[in-house]
Amino acid sequence: MPANEEGEPADPRATASRPPSFTVFLFDYDDTLFPTSAHDNVEEAVREGTMTDEEGRARLAKCAASALRLLERCVLRGQIIICSNGDRSWLAESLDGEAYQELRQFLKARAIPVLSARQHATLQGLIEYDSGVWKRSCFGEILASLRQQGVAPSHALSIGDAEHDLSALERNKEYLQHGGIMTKVQLKDQPTADDLAVQHSVLTTCLDELLEDDQTDNYEMAFEREKGEDGAFVGVSLTAIEDPNMKDPET
Repeated sequence: MPANEEGEPADPRATASRPPSFTVFLFDYDDTLFPTSAHDNVEEAVREGTMTDEEGRARLAKCAASALRLLERCVLRGQIIICSNGDRSWLAESLDGEAYQELRQFLKARAIPVLSARQHATLQGLIEYDSGVWKRSCFGEILASLRQQGVAPSHALSIGDAEHDLSALERNKEYLQHGGIMTKVQLKDQPTADDLAVQHSVLTTCLDELLEDDQTDNYEMAFEREKGEDGAFVGVSLTAIEDPNMKDPET
């Protein structure tokens, strides 16, 4: 399995012997668990004086808390692996932030790998390809490694803000158990801190329902507003969508 964000092989406890029915959660990182877009906007607002440093920290802390609650639920139901197209140094740096210390400690205590698909692509000679190829290749190595250990997933869930987070799993379904189920969830692109926290809450609430799926399904987060461009925010729900686009560049 690829190395984690500290450059070490993923902890073997993360892929120890599992029962025949085995669920794996494949989480993206930027704008999925960590509010990268919101983080950048907050930093800019603090620099410009339109937001206080305290307000900025509070927004990021809200996302950190909702991400932690989601992962705490997921770890009770299966193995979590975080796979990002971000640089390894960014993954380590972002988790070092004050708001994310508790989440980082949780990941370490649970031996949850945080992997850089970018680093993996560099090692595999794929760095010149589209980032969708990086994610697909890294997913392939993750799932192949599990299968070689005799723990091929019976259910795999991919959760991320880009379509390639979904297609990466679709392209590697051969590594699941025969008849294995795939659940793919696409989150909102470039979410605000509040958007991301709400999506975490929806996933936490709907987790049991997603895991009870007996067939492969694809979903996206639908943000509902009243009619009109400036309509008031109503809520967020999971909505079924078509299969992900498979036309990412071939290697």
